[in-house]
Amino acid sequence: MKNLSDISVIVPSIVKDLSNKWINQINSYTNNGITVFLSIPKNKNIDEVYKLGFSNKVKIIKADSIGQVNQRQFAYKFCKTEFIINMDDDIEFSIEKVSILFMQFLNLPENSCIAPLMNLKSNPYTKFKFINFIKNFFIFSELNPKPGSISKSSFPVPCTSKNFLNNEFQKKVDWLPGGILLLRRKHIIKEKYFHFAGKAYCEDLIQSYLLKNKNMKLYVSNLCSFHTSVLSYRDLNISNFLSYLHKDFLIRNYFRNLIKNKKTPFIKAYLFLLISYLLTRMKRLI
Repeated sequence: MKNLSDISVIVPSIVKDLSNKWINQINSYTNNGITVFLSIPKNKNIDEVYKLGFSNKVKIIKADSIGQVNQRQFAYKFCKTEFIINMDDDIEFSIEKVSILFMQFLNLPENSCIAPLMNLKSNPYTKFKFINFIKNFFIFSELNPKPGSISKSSFPVPCTSKNFLNNEFQKKVDWLPGGILLLRRKHIIKEKYFHFAGKAYCEDLIQSYLLKNKNMKLYVSNLCSFHTSVLSYRDLNISNFLSYLHKDFLIRNYFRNLIKNKKTPFIKAYLFLLISYLLTRMKRLI
């Protein structure tokens, strides 16, 4: 009988702005038999990290190189359990939700991985159909993009609770958000696949692509969800926005080449982001 003690949770972190609520959540995992690895940069002091409030049951390890993907893959070497949950250090996901996701996962085909539903902060403008039409046309290059798919522009189409039919507990998709992901240890990606410094933009898309290439089935759950605060580029100053746009463009273009998507829809999406940002800035100056 499989249980929570068969799970290892891996969290790569630079140990910055960790909330007490999140630390208590991690401690609750270990109290319920889950092994937790907190993978930190080698310039951090492990004793000082424990002083933030982590239980001594949490295994804090120093990765050989910094970077979200590198730190995660380094921690794989220490995992002995059959199942692994990859998690970001800002994801609030209770032990009860872990249990629900795990039980659901055990009823899926063996070559499966699953993520909870990602709840995005609602945009007050999305209630206007015309604005959705414009966004779909420019960002996705599709008027009616399929939820959970990768659009023609190489931007992912979110899957929300509204996209599930009655009594549909999970949906097969083409990509899974990187915030939290459950899979078997034998299916993890060990080879180096993210070759960019800094924030791991689009890493979830690249990982999803590689998992699908290993004949993995990707599912999103409708039984549990997590909240995340997606970066709003409109709130960035011009310097930070251009830096964000440049890095995101480079990494997503790498992903676009992997999946062999055409370049025109891709360029059109970034032009829309740039124009949208400039219009927002001009509006604030009026």
